[in-house]
Amino acid sequence: MYGRGQADLFLRQTTSHPGAKISPMGPGEHQLIADFIEPLANGDFVEIWFVSGKNQTTTSTARHSSEAGFALISAITLAPVLALLFIAIGGTLSALKAKSLAQSICIQEASRLQKNLQRPLTQLLRLNRKATSLRQQRLAADRGVQAAVATGNPKVIAAAKAIQTAVIVMQMALRTQQQALLLEANSRRRLGHNNFRVRARRLGATEISSPTFYPEALAVQPSPPGSLSPNYEKVFDFSRRQQQLYRFRLDLLKDMPFRLTQRSVQQMTECSVTLKGENPRWDIQILKANASSNWPLS
Repeated sequence: MYGRGQADLFLRQTTSHPGAKISPMGPGEHQLIADFIEPLANGDFVEIWFVSGKNQTTTSTARHSSEAGFALISAITLAPVLALLFIAIGGTLSALKAKSLAQSICIQEASRLQKNLQRPLTQLLRLNRKATSLRQQRLAADRGVQAAVATGNPKVIAAAKAIQTAVIVMQMALRTQQQALLLEANSRRRLGHNNFRVRARRLGATEISSPTFYPEALAVQPSPPGSLSPNYEKVFDFSRRQQQLYRFRLDLLKDMPFRLTQRSVQQMTECSVTLKGENPRWDIQILKANASSNWPLS
């Protein structure tokens, strides 16, 4: 027997009472799946056969409908949770990307600036040998003029002054070279600051600043100060004075398409890079690389 259901049955005796109708089976009775003939005790036979019936698909369909409805309710309930989860993950990834990019830009631009300053610094310090030699020649020329004047001989005085003039011209030419290298360094620093500001603004940064620790791009000073062709020497505490500090503020969640809150996550990015070493070997050194924010993962 298969399943449960309701059926109308007819029982028919094959001999004495043909077509005798037996009352229908009640609800919940088992159905028969084939006609068969059952012998009776008196030797007659009863033929049992189906007239109509309902199979188990109704119960099975109801069960599947219930399961589908439960799944639909569960999906509707979980959808907002999953959406919030995806937004939170997206926000975290977006913030991490912005944080990393901000630090990278800061260090890249500060390091590029110091690298660009290596050339004028190296060339300037290389001129010191020539500057020292010219100062010595100038000292000798000045003494020669004094001695010539003491003789009172016009030809001797003119010759001595000619030598002095030639030395002064060479000193002035060297000074022009030195000043050109200092101007080049200052120009490179201004260009570096502009490049940094442009890249920071592209990120949407605010409060962009580029503090310096020495008035000139190269932390050097003339020695002796009043000479027409001085040497240029590194100042005391050169690495600290040579450093370039960059700083800006950035909202880490500004590029998110969907935000759970209007509260911004502000990060202050700050980095400092300098030169370390002796001419002509300079190393770029990162003194500071900070990115503090009000974000829990910072």
